[in-house]
Amino acid sequence: MAIPTEERTVDGLEKQIGVNHFGTHLLTRLMEKQIIDGGRVVFLSSVAHKHGGWDWDNVNYTKPNKYVPMIAYGRSKLANVLDAKAFAGHLSDRRINTYALHPGVVNTDLFRNVTDGRLISRVFRVAKSLGAFVLASPLTGSLTTLRCAIDPALAGPEFSGKYWSHMKQVQPSALASDPANPPRLWEITEELLETKLGKKIENLLK
Repeated sequence: MAIPTEERTVDGLEKQIGVNHFGTHLLTRLMEKQIIDGGRVVFLSSVAHKHGGWDWDNVNYTKPNKYVPMIAYGRSKLANVLDAKAFAGHLSDRRINTYALHPGVVNTDLFRNVTDGRLISRVFRVAKSLGAFVLASPLTGSLTTLRCAIDPALAGPEFSGKYWSHMKQVQPSALASDPANPPRLWEITEELLETKLGKKIENLLK
């Protein structure tokens, strides 16, 4: 989260979206055959998905001087919400549900790199300094994830691809709600990953 200066993975991906989105997308694709029919896939997003904006021409931060730590983090979390929606359609014939969620602002070491001067960064730093007084415990922070993963009441197809926070379904950002965006990100993601892998993802699933 919020790496102070732009870093790249060994594959040349901007590290936040590389780890938080491209890696999880590929992992989910590679595990498709292992997921039982009627199973679930949970994408751990964040309320920060509302603060990243989007730039379709700069998904992997190939434009110079465009990197801002919290914006890059927010975009990676927006990608999680969009990917949950895309996978909901992709896996629907096997009754596999997907869920994206915000676990809450949890008292962990996630904030260690939040050092820039943006308002949202200052808010995170103040919250972290107050620790247990204002932040959820890791146990409490796990509850929405657990509900999406195992609650029998959320098994219906009407719950797939939805966004959750504080144990309930909530409306994500306008960008996350636009039905044109999940398939567009899916196409960009698949093309970029196949370029890095040197082969079609479908060929890896055989």
